[in-house]
Amino acid sequence: MAAENGDGELVVPPTIQALLQARLDRLCADERSVIERGAVEGQVFHRSAVVELAPGTDVDAQLPALVRKELIRPDTPTVPDDDAYRFRHLLIRDAAYDGLPKETRAELHAGFAAWIDSHRDLVEQDEIVGYHLEQAARYRAELGEPDHELAGRAFERLAAAGRGALDRGDDPAAKNLLERAAALLPAGDTRRLELFFSLARLRHAAGDFDGSRRLLDELEQHGDERLRAYGALGGEHNARALGTSTDERTRVVIADAVRTFSHAGDQFGLAQAWALEHYVAWSECRVEHAGEALERALEHARRADAPQLVTWLEGRRVGTQAAGPTPLAVVTPAIQAFADRLAGRAQTEMQYVLYNLARIRAMEGRYAEARRLHRASIELADELGLHMSAKSQVRWFIERFGGDLGEAERVLADDVATAGRLGERSFRSTTALYYGDVLYELHRDAEAAAACDLAEELSPPDDIVNEAGIRAVRARLLARHGVHDDARSLAEEAWQIAERTDFYHLRTYVLEALAEVRLRAGDRDAARAAAEQADAEWRAKGALVRPIPLQRLLAEF
Repeated sequence: MAAENGDGELVVPPTIQALLQARLDRLCADERSVIERGAVEGQVFHRSAVVELAPGTDVDAQLPALVRKELIRPDTPTVPDDDAYRFRHLLIRDAAYDGLPKETRAELHAGFAAWIDSHRDLVEQDEIVGYHLEQAARYRAELGEPDHELAGRAFERLAAAGRGALDRGDDPAAKNLLERAAALLPAGDTRRLELFFSLARLRHAAGDFDGSRRLLDELEQHGDERLRAYGALGGEHNARALGTSTDERTRVVIADAVRTFSHAGDQFGLAQAWALEHYVAWSECRVEHAGEALERALEHARRADAPQLVTWLEGRRVGTQAAGPTPLAVVTPAIQAFADRLAGRAQTEMQYVLYNLARIRAMEGRYAEARRLHRASIELADELGLHMSAKSQVRWFIERFGGDLGEAERVLADDVATAGRLGERSFRSTTALYYGDVLYELHRDAEAAAACDLAEELSPPDDIVNEAGIRAVRARLLARHGVHDDARSLAEEAWQIAERTDFYHLRTYVLEALAEVRLRAGDRDAARAAAEQADAEWRAKGALVRPIPLQRLLAEF
């Protein structure tokens, strides 16, 4: 500034922002016009964009002058046969942009969006164009001159970008883009409401249950029967997570939704309805029925041309096979093939694949690899903001074989606390049950009993895993303290529940408890029968090793 000042005198502005603004104020009108229009594109901008946004200005004369004044410098263009420039510091770009009136910003953002569509062909085209149209619409609204057509165009581009993020499994980006798209349109606009089901699911996955419920409530109160059906489906999904629904009520909602979507020819809605039926069958530990529901959901998702939903359902299909009686010789290559097809996309599904592979490696006795896969799954879940990702439940499963109970206890305690802060009940109740199991193995019986109390208090109605599992842990606690009749009664009840399911890990877990309770009561023959049945079920699954509690029991005979 001193060099530019002819008389050599200089008054230094009090802040960097003011200093930069003072430098820009000394530019001639054409230089200022060029640098401001470059600032609309960003820290790096292209000559042809500035030419289009500054008609009547000799852009080619001003750009070298701005380089000599060390405000910009040449950079590598991303547009063929063009020149690019970079602001020497982001603060210079910000100062140039901040000097623009809102009305001018609105015009330039809209103009730049048009320039991109005519000059670029990018993977992220919808997101970039949507951003600039969004900025233009926002400034128009702030000026008290809302442009509904402009806002509508911004909505369409951001919504398309959000759906693209969903398709590649980038849930945080999808949530951001869909939230911004929805904010552009007035309440009641059908185009906005069409986003709410997906957006509510994204909020739910991020642990924002209240935010998810508000969106779904708005859908359920709408006059359109189809939108109400979406609201009811999403609301039921939330209610099950919060422990405020029953299987019977959920199936009524599903039946109503299937009827509505069938009448409307809405294949995506039908896929979502059958996906919820899978969720109910899963909570009932009915693997075969859950698989049938998934196949129906997949059929409708393919007809709807919904690639993200197809990928999600395919992931749940291999996960369902992993939980049921299908041998590992079939399940493992199916999961690996699914992981290979993801090939760096659909990161939400990759997180699910990783923890299923971790469980399989534990059953193969490859504990170091199981823990590595588990850590990778946690890191990806944290990156994606998936708070309810079953990460501690998987670690519990691994350490039933691997024996690192201290680490299992730590991650289970953390997840019980996290779910409590979020107000979630379904996931938290089962995590508390497994926490109680680990505390029992650590001989911290009073804490184990308290964990069972919490699991029972939080357990949603009809939760088969909790109904059987809580009884199993309580039976072992009673047996350890010599209350054999009550222990045996609880263990028998647990087996009556688990026996009706085809979840091998629930069946074998309860059989272990039953064998331990019988052994402590002195009934060795009955204990051997239960332990050997558990061993046979693990063998049928194809597991190469056995959980440590079962190993101890088998060594008794």
